[in-house]
Amino acid sequence: MNQRERGVASVKDLESEQFIIGAPISDERKRAFFLDYLSNRPGAAAVESIFRRAGAFESQRDFQDAFAFGFSVLLMKGPFVEGSNWLAYHNWDLAVAAERYLLTQLDAMARESVGIPAMSVARTWPELLKGADELIEHLHSGNQPQRSAIIIAGPLMQDWAVEMRDLVTPRWELPDDVNQNWIVGAYRERLILNIRESPVSALYVTDVPRFAKITKFGEPSFSLEAIDEQRASELLDAHPTIVAVPEGRPDTRAERIRQLRLRVGLRLYESYKLELLDRSAIAGVEIEAG
Repeated sequence: MNQRERGVASVKDLESEQFIIGAPISDERKRAFFLDYLSNRPGAAAVESIFRRAGAFESQRDFQDAFAFGFSVLLMKGPFVEGSNWLAYHNWDLAVAAERYLLTQLDAMARESVGIPAMSVARTWPELLKGADELIEHLHSGNQPQRSAIIIAGPLMQDWAVEMRDLVTPRWELPDDVNQNWIVGAYRERLILNIRESPVSALYVTDVPRFAKITKFGEPSFSLEAIDEQRASELLDAHPTIVAVPEGRPDTRAERIRQLRLRVGLRLYESYKLELLDRSAIAGVEIEAG
């Protein structure tokens, strides 16, 4: 059994780590990381797309801290150092995580507005769409389909993509500006949004611009900073378990500081405000289990 198999750092490993610790962050790699996030974000921006399509989206130039959400995390420094053999980060997961915040807000707003539905529908596409038709009629939103949206909260049925083919326009046949994760298709020109992480199972139809509006403030706020010895010591004092010691390394303060210096501090925030306008502009029914 060699040193790597026993979890003991080899001389080569230590030399590589020391190189990463001492090397500056590459401005080019830092910029590429941010651009990769920006390029991935539209593919997950389902909430913005639905509100934009309905004419209920506004953009303002200045970033607003009051409505900011995002990430303040540690990442490995290696991918940001010129000459290292670390692969670059790809930021689809970050883009998805940012969108989940907006989906959670929209889901909570829908649940609070509708309350406990008095009726239910079966978890099949024919029944869901029949229920959607009834809710559309209830809201009197039949004449302007692009203003309204269908929201399915909770998981879809098994083989949902196969079963929907003859009833719904699938996502992959939609225009590029609404071909996003969480938008599963369109029914009679109304986009269908699936908030699968919702704690409830419900079907909603909403007249979007009457129900709410969303405002985007500025561009994402981004910083990526190296961690020097002083900053590592401060982080360790504030959060003693902030970083783990690899197997085979001594569990000492010096080793934890070393592990922190092998990382960078990422701060990446967006700013959106989702504002409720009229609770009566959304209607919903429960989706039966099964």
